[in-house]
Amino acid sequence: MAGPVEAAAPTGPAGLVQLPPMPAARAYDGDTELASPEEVASQCDQPGACTFRITDRIVGLFGSAVASVGNAAINCTGEDLEIDRSLTVASSSTDNISGSISGKATVTGSIDTTVTASAQGSQSTSTTNSTVQYGPNKDKGPTTQDKFQDTTDSTGTVAGSNALHLGAKASFELAFQASYAKQWQATVKETTRVVFTVSSNDEIQFGAINAVTRVVGILSVNHTGRFIKNVVVDSPSVATSSSIVAQTFSRPDVCLSLRPPGRALPQPGLVEVAPEPPGRVPDAVHARTAEGTWSER
Repeated sequence: MAGPVEAAAPTGPAGLVQLPPMPAARAYDGDTELASPEEVASQCDQPGACTFRITDRIVGLFGSAVASVGNAAINCTGEDLEIDRSLTVASSSTDNISGSISGKATVTGSIDTTVTASAQGSQSTSTTNSTVQYGPNKDKGPTTQDKFQDTTDSTGTVAGSNALHLGAKASFELAFQASYAKQWQATVKETTRVVFTVSSNDEIQFGAINAVTRVVGILSVNHTGRFIKNVVVDSPSVATSSSIVAQTFSRPDVCLSLRPPGRALPQPGLVEVAPEPPGRVPDAVHARTAEGTWSER
C-alpha cells in the first residue's frame, strides 16, 4: 500500500467525519514535563505497572486519509475502457506513543507479556460392595464359593487458570472493553471487487478511506506519579467498513511519451504506471456507494 494522498482527502463514508491529526502526547513526572513519552511508556513492562484511563467517553468514528491500494493505470486508447479489480484493504492500529500500544513490539517484545499459571488436581473415591455366598453347586463340588461384587468409582477434577496481563497494550484493552463493551481490533482486512470506467487519456488510481475508532486517554505508571496525557489510539472500526474511492487524473502527455517514435503503442489499452505522489490533486474523486455504483464528490 502506498503512502497517503494528503491533498486528495475527501470526506469519509456516511456517518464518518474526516480523521483529525493525532495530537502530541506529553509525559509528566508530577507537575514536571518530561522530554519524551518513551521513558514513561518503557516502565510498562512490569506486572500491573500501568493503567489506561479513557478521558473521552464518546466513541469517535472517523475516516482516515485516502491511501493508495494499487498501482495506477492510464487509458491510452480513443474510447472508454472498463477496469475490474479486486482490492484488499488492511487497516491496523496506530498510536502516538511510538507504537507502545499498537506496535509489533507489544506483541513480541517485553511491553506486553501474558503469563498463564494453571494447576490441575484430581481425587477419586471408590466404594466396593461385595457378597459371598456358599452353596451347593454340583458341577464344582459341594462347597462352591460364589462372589457378587459391585464397585462404584467417582472422580473429581479441579482446574484453575490465572492470566496476568502486563503492559500498556493490555491496560488499554481492558479500559476499552470496560468502557465500550467491544472487542478491540488490532488488524482488519477487507476484500472487495470494484469496476470503474476510465475515459480516454485518463489515469485511474484506487484508494481507500479506512473507518477507524479513535480513543483518547491517560496512561499512568502506577504508584510513581508519572503519566502520559493525550494518548491517542486509532483502531479499525467494529461498527462500519472502509470506503473505496477512485481518483482520476488527466494524463494525455503520458500516453504520448509511452509511444515509440513514429509508432503506436505495442499493446494499446490500460497501461500500468506508478501511483501518483502525495500532493497531486486529482481532477475528480469518485466514491463507491453501498449499491456498487459511483458518485462524484
